[in-house]
Amino acid sequence: MIWEHASSRLGLLTSASDGLQNVLAVEWISHVQFSPPLLMVSLVDGFHSASLVQQSGQFGLCFASDHQRELISAVGTVSGANLDKFADIPGLQPVEAIS
Repeated sequence: MIWEHASSRLGLLTSASDGLQNVLAVEWISHVQFSPPLLMVSLVDGFHSASLVQQSGQFGLCFASDHQRELISAVGTVSGANLDKFADIPGLQPVEAIS
């Protein structure tokens, strides 16, 4: 299962809506069930990422490896409401989601 192969419980949550995109550092990724695979993350209502997820009804979740801690820290220290993280933080590249 996905959870068993994750090398870290740190992750990046991506969201997009109406031409805006963002990436959020998440630390509390929780396993809910195995079949079907179900994970849980919590977002603060009213924050930029939460608003994008509510508008679009979807998000992406990527587990980060231990050597990506600096990237996670860079993503988690600024709000995407004030900065285009994909344009301004080295190491991030958006890709189209597959659903």
